[in-house]
Amino acid sequence: MTLSRRAPVLAITLALGIVFAQAAQAAWPGSNGRIVFYKFDPSIGASHIYSMNSRGQDQRDLTAVGSTSPFDIQPSVSPDGKRIAFARAEPVLDPNNPNAMTGQLWTMNIDGTHQTNISNNGALASESGPSFTEDGSRILFVRQPSGSFPGDQTIGGHPETAGGSIWIRKANGKGTAHQLTAGPNDSNPVMSPDGDLIAFSRPVTEAPKLTVRHLFVMKTDGNGLPKDLGRGSKPDWSPDSKRLVYGQGGRGPIMVLKVSDPTKTQQLADLGNEAPVFSPDGKQIAFMDCTNPNAGCQIALMSASGDKPHDITVDPNSQYAKPAWQGIAREDHQGNG
Repeated sequence: MTLSRRAPVLAITLALGIVFAQAAQAAWPGSNGRIVFYKFDPSIGASHIYSMNSRGQDQRDLTAVGSTSPFDIQPSVSPDGKRIAFARAEPVLDPNNPNAMTGQLWTMNIDGTHQTNISNNGALASESGPSFTEDGSRILFVRQPSGSFPGDQTIGGHPETAGGSIWIRKANGKGTAHQLTAGPNDSNPVMSPDGDLIAFSRPVTEAPKLTVRHLFVMKTDGNGLPKDLGRGSKPDWSPDSKRLVYGQGGRGPIMVLKVSDPTKTQQLADLGNEAPVFSPDGKQIAFMDCTNPNAGCQIALMSASGDKPHDITVDPNSQYAKPAWQGIAREDHQGNG
């Protein structure tokens, strides 16, 4: 796809006020299952949630049936590998904007069945950026005013205005959601596999006219002051909860750090690579490769040390985004193509 053909894709998203943001995702320990992602297909003008095997084959459209929304994005896989949480754009009444849409949290089975709205409050709030907790019983997410779907990262940056407040709710949608941060610009929440910490990103002003996103970690109940780990965004935990792999808010590069000593960072991939996620066995990293200016972003793999990067999707006419890797219990290898 040439650059001139790619421009209308972004123009459509901007015209609708849609921001293709990447939520965070923990790498739950287990065997490597399928890779879940979302793909924008300009031929139909919509993005759906898909899954594929780790070779990029056997792509399955999980939300083609059951969705009337033009945008299903930000998938997160549950720790047991059986459920997917995602954000769906839904119309909201706005007399000043007939195209206004808001984010709602949905869940479905790993095969796309049993799609369920667990937000059910589109007129009151926009909810996006879902990520399961360590036991799969709850979901972290970003809440913003209704009509601001999804809004946790903008195309081209603007970290000083991106985000919202971080909340947590039951994965079945029952009960009352609870607020963990005041915001107003927090995003990318993700809980460590051991359940001890939540990593997220927040804009920090480093100098006059220089505001960038930093990584923070906080206790899972939201109490106490979050710890600033330095520049970064879109974090993902390693299966042992000791490391974070992360991007830089849409531009890359991809970095990794030890949470116990965040001053020592390692670059794994150059500029143009984003939204990394560990494999459940901790040996590989899936990420977005957006380095080709004449094609849409693709899903790529590399080793956990940054070696042997290679694309596993080859579709220049579509935009691939936000990989999430399904973990499978050692005794159950169903779904790993």
